[in-house]
Amino acid sequence: MYFMLPPSIELQPSQVILFELVYLSSKETTDDVIMGWGAFPVVNGNFEINTGKWKVPFLYGNVDFSTNKFKDVEQKYMRNIDEWLCNMYIEVKKIELFDFRDHSESISFTIPKKIFKLLEKQRKESITALKRNIIKEAEEESSSSTDSDKNFESSDDQISDEDIEQAINAAIAAQDPLSN
Repeated sequence: MYFMLPPSIELQPSQVILFELVYLSSKETTDDVIMGWGAFPVVNGNFEINTGKWKVPFLYGNVDFSTNKFKDVEQKYMRNIDEWLCNMYIEVKKIELFDFRDHSESISFTIPKKIFKLLEKQRKESITALKRNIIKEAEEESSSSTDSDKNFESSDDQISDEDIEQAINAAIAAQDPLSN
């Protein structure tokens, strides 16, 4: 996993990365169920980003937002071991943004079918709206020019259907997050 964190000067001791362990819906159940949660503090006592290998304890159930200190999490499972679910072991490495561009590891994820269909529908609607706007702007430009202006225009300055189609495709490619 990769996280973008604020610059060092803007780090605050209250910033944490919250993890949830979720039992996803299946043939047996139709609901996703949060089984447990754990929190990892982003900064240490010196207000520097925590790096190295860490153990993140997970507690049963939904996130308890009244727990605002790491020692409260420890006290919960020390008082009652049944509240403890498991430990997650992580390694945190700080990668500078300019190093990330040269990072060779591939990052990919699968979009659930429901969400993908919704994104595809939104994409098609935005493409249709974009095409309408471009055509409308082209029509407004051509209707706003006067007859005398048209006499001075050469055939090279005329907007062809091919030019409009290329502009639409370029605009779609620039705004489409799924095109890559």
